[in-house]
Amino acid sequence: MKIAIIGAGFAGLSSAKVLTQFGHDVTVFEKAPDVGGVWSATRRYPGLRTQNNKDTYFLSDFPMPAEYPEWPSGEQVQRYLAAFAKHFDLDRRIHLNTEVLLAEPEGENGWNIKTRNLRSGLESDYQFEHLVVANGIFSEPFIPPYSGVEEFTAAGGRLCATSEFNNLEDARDKDVLVVGYGKSSCDVAAAIGEVAASTKVIARELLWKMPRKIMNVLNYKYLMLTRMGEALFPYIEIKGFERFLHGPGSGVRDNMIASLQKVATRQLKLDKLGLVPEGTFDRIARS
Repeated sequence: MKIAIIGAGFAGLSSAKVLTQFGHDVTVFEKAPDVGGVWSATRRYPGLRTQNNKDTYFLSDFPMPAEYPEWPSGEQVQRYLAAFAKHFDLDRRIHLNTEVLLAEPEGENGWNIKTRNLRSGLESDYQFEHLVVANGIFSEPFIPPYSGVEEFTAAGGRLCATSEFNNLEDARDKDVLVVGYGKSSCDVAAAIGEVAASTKVIARELLWKMPRKIMNVLNYKYLMLTRMGEALFPYIEIKGFERFLHGPGSGVRDNMIASLQKVATRQLKLDKLGLVPEGTFDRIARS
């Protein structure tokens, strides 16, 4: 079958590899000039690293390189995905710098796809039997509407999402405001703080953060990325031992959560910095 895939990130590349192995004729369309999705060089902010350890963030039949650090950089993740595409002979199936303008179903005959090459401007039409949409939920940056934006930009200011901030020098000796307290916001604020004249962070609420190494010794994966660690946080459907921890054994769970909260608060100096979030540490699973 002729199958089109939109996006060449983790989902798109792994789908292309599996479908190709099953004998399908696969074509991948990627808007960026390189594979990687959110890890593309065009979308990486300075200082970007994985939240996950490398041994929990790879495609099952293609491990991360042994020489990579425990938490690979954004550039290393992109190189890993490029190596994956080359290893499984996907490069010849990938159309880079190609934007999908239209994907229209044609009854039982499949899909009509219209694309545009972002370099040449050339538009092309294709027909496929099936379509896989793998452009992800973060493919388009979102900036909330703010009053006064026109005046701000007219005066020389710049408003951008983290995925659009690719050069640290753009912030050198500037006064920078970072909106938000999620991973990308904190990453960018930390990187910008090294070069900016001033850096301020504004957020509706504080979120709990987990140190990479508990007490600077124990890798958090040995506590959190285990069945026991996952059982501390409620799922939609609780089964087995989890039912005990969130029922008769809730006292045990609460004490374990409280211990993690104390360690994170002390180690990250949240008290001294006035950055202790509201609520208990188990809210980290929702942040």
